[in-house]
Amino acid sequence: MTHLKYIALYYFTLKRKQVEAGVLQVVLERLWRDTYQEVLPILNNIHRFGHRLRQSRHDVIQRAVEALSWRGASLLKNLHASIFEGAVNVDIQSLHAYDVGCFDKGKLNKGLELGRAYQLGRIGGDFLYVGTCDSGYMPDAPSLPKMLKIHEKLFGEASLQSIATDKGYYSLANEQALIKQGVPDIHLPRPSRVLNAAPETTPWSIRKLLHNRRSDIGVLRTAPVNVPSG
Repeated sequence: MTHLKYIALYYFTLKRKQVEAGVLQVVLERLWRDTYQEVLPILNNIHRFGHRLRQSRHDVIQRAVEALSWRGASLLKNLHASIFEGAVNVDIQSLHAYDVGCFDKGKLNKGLELGRAYQLGRIGGDFLYVGTCDSGYMPDAPSLPKMLKIHEKLFGEASLQSIATDKGYYSLANEQALIKQGVPDIHLPRPSRVLNAAPETTPWSIRKLLHNRRSDIGVLRTAPVNVPSG
């Protein structure tokens, strides 16, 4: 790994200095060739002994074996096709997932990130449950009904007593669905625009309490809201 790291750093240093393309190509070919020589024996050993390695007591080894045996060979093949053969749309952005999204959170200290989005619900006692991830991005508003179904499956019908989210989860359909389910206290902040929607069903004092309780993730509680004193 140290050897490959040095070659990679050397390549990007030359690229930053805008060295001619022929020199960059030579270094890139060296990086790919040495990487191939190092990784191929590992892939062969995983193919031969993978069933034993997956039984390891170490979770890190199990996950590495699973990822490399699943997509390791395809990664080498696609890299060669992309870098040296001019192939397009063959990049592998993740060893453990086919569908990976590109996220820009709009924060100064964060650039583009690759991964998958997961929906989290927080319930009473500061416990979390994770929604089923059926897409790379899991947009907030369309995901709320799915989170509600999981909550109902876990805790039973009519168990949801209050809910608080941020503005991303608001839609008229979501609000009406919660009212139809008979949820007593609802705080789905409406966007700053004129909406042809019914008046809020939850008093402002309760909505303010739910707003203060809400963190960066959607919050679901199975117990009634108790207004703290003091």
